[in-house]
Amino acid sequence: MSKGRLRLRPGVVAALVLLVLTWGAAKLSDPLRELRRQGQELAALRAQRDVLAAEKARLEARKRELASPAGRERAARRLGYIRPGERRLVFVPDEAGPEAGEAPAEPDEQADPAQSR
Repeated sequence: MSKGRLRLRPGVVAALVLLVLTWGAAKLSDPLRELRRQGQELAALRAQRDVLAAEKARLEARKRELASPAGRERAARRLGYIRPGERRLVFVPDEAGPEAGEAPAEPDEQADPAQSR
C-alpha cells in the first residue's frame, strides 16, 4: 500500500453514493410536496379571481343601467311599482280549472257518469 492513499472498494463507494442520494431525496421530498400544494392553491385562487371579476363586471353593468332614469323605471316595474294614475292588472289562475298545459275537457267528457249507464 502506498503512503497517504486510502483505497475503497467499488461496493463501498456504491453504497456511499446510494446513501447520499437517498438522504438528498428525503430532504427534497417535503419542499417539492409543498411546492405542488402551493401550485394547486394558486390555480384555485386564480379561478376564484376570474369568477369574482365576472361578477364585478355584471354588477358594474347593473350599476350603469340603474344610473339612467329609464333603467330605474324598468327595475321599478319589474318589482311591481306603477306610476300614479296607472292601474295594475293581476291575473289569478282559476283554482278549479285545468292544470297548466292541459287542454280543457270536452263537454262530452264532463257528462255525468251515472247517465251513461
